[in-house]
Amino acid sequence: MESIPKPRSKATLAIGLTLTVCAVVAVVFAVRAQSPKLRVEDIDSRVVKLFAGPQSVENILSPTKIEAFRIDGRVKQRDRTRPLVGYPILTGPVEVEATTGQQLATILLNDNAYWWEAAKACMFNPGLVVRYTKNGKSTEIYFCFSCDELLVISEGKGGGTEDTDAIRGPLVEIAKKIFPDDKEIDALE
Repeated sequence: MESIPKPRSKATLAIGLTLTVCAVVAVVFAVRAQSPKLRVEDIDSRVVKLFAGPQSVENILSPTKIEAFRIDGRVKQRDRTRPLVGYPILTGPVEVEATTGQQLATILLNDNAYWWEAAKACMFNPGLVVRYTKNGKSTEIYFCFSCDELLVISEGKGGGTEDTDAIRGPLVEIAKKIFPDDKEIDALE
């Protein structure tokens, strides 16, 4: 005859439940520790300057809205009083998914993403703009894939321009994610 297992006591069940909860909490804290939320104070001062100051970095870190535009960057003279500084819009605005925007922010706010000492003599012809907005304040990042450079404009004021050769691959991947049906973007390598 088989023996019937004895029912567990309430104390045993309580201990088991407590250990399970503790294990789950430990895992949650371990995951958060591996990917802490960036703060403006954590960003290299060169990056903060490139992005036109702390408010602009804050827009990128915790936006309420992220949108992207395909533009014709062959315009020779920019006009900061016009939307997208006067570049003709080809497509957009397109809403950027939060995870994609966060992935882009992580790449852009890393000081190792840029060649700080390099300078190029190519014609800046951006084809893509990503706009991060928080509390009505916007930061626009213009990407030129022929030069591998970016330009930052925040609230109509220029931040800086920097080389993006080191992060071309991830930038192209994100551009293809945002504009999956765009032939020019799709042709980027």
